[in-house]
Formats: sequence, C-alpha cells, structure tokens
Amino acid sequence: MLRMILLAAFLVMIAGCTPAKKPDRSPYPDARFNPYSVKNPGPTTDDKYTLSKNLSTAITNIKNVRRASVAVIGTTSYIGLELEPGLTKNQIREVKTTTAAKVRTIEPRIRTIWVTTKTSAVKKIDKVRSDFQKGKPSSEYSRELREVLDQSELVR
Repeated sequence: MLRMILLAAFLVMIAGCTPAKKPDRSPYPDARFNPYSVKNPGPTTDDKYTLSKNLSTAITNIKNVRRASVAVIGTTSYIGLELEPGLTKNQIREVKTTTAAKVRTIEPRIRTIWVTTKTSAVKKIDKVRSDFQKGKPSSEYSRELREVLDQSELVR
C-alpha cells in the first residue's frame, strides 16, 4: 500500500501541472494578420494618415457617435469612440459592430479592429496617431498601444 502511495506521489510530481494559458493581448493577436505580411500588406505609410482621417469622418457619421479617433498600424485599426450620453450596453455594442463593419467596407485590408469608448484610451489613440504621423519608431508608442488594448474590445 505504501509503495502505491509513493508511486502515485512520484507520478504526480513528474507530470506536474500545466500553467493556465493567458489571453494574448498583443497588437497582432493572430499571426495570419501580421502587418508585415507580403501576402496581405496593409495600407502604405503615406496612406495611413489619410485613411485614419477618412475612417474617422465616416465613423463620426454613425448614429450616436460624437467623435472618432482612428490609428491604423499595419492591418490593425485602433478606434476610440466618444458616444452620445445615456446609451445602453446593447446600443454601445451595436455602435461598435456598426463601426467595425464600416471600417471593413472602406478598407478591406484591415483585418483586426480594436474599439474602445474609454476617454483615456481615446486620448492615447490620438497620441499614437500623431506619433505615427511624425514618423516616430513604434517603440515610442508601443506602451500606449498596450494600454489601449487593455481598455479595448476586439470586434469581429
């Protein structure tokens, strides 16, 4: 009996426990949508600022959206929305879904769309877009992108 208990304890020690898988919060959660992919290149650097402005204007025309801030990096779009006050959770979800659909219609090369309605994240998206437009390296705004992702929802 003692041998069986020792054997069982030994097997448990060898097998160990597998760590819990943490969700991937990287700006490029799916390797298929790598912004540097040759098969699916995103908009060129020159086009990204113009595209961000066009998307922002189009999104602002969606019902219940006061202002939209958009940053496009590779094939990923980060969208901050300022909405009309007093919306229900369902209305907010509908605005986010409508926003993603409009972005995909305007620019089908955008594969990943992060949307937030948090004021602090919207300001960070404005900063990222400004830094990107000025040609700053991604290392200078990667922290802001991580913070935006923590406050955003991936809309499919």
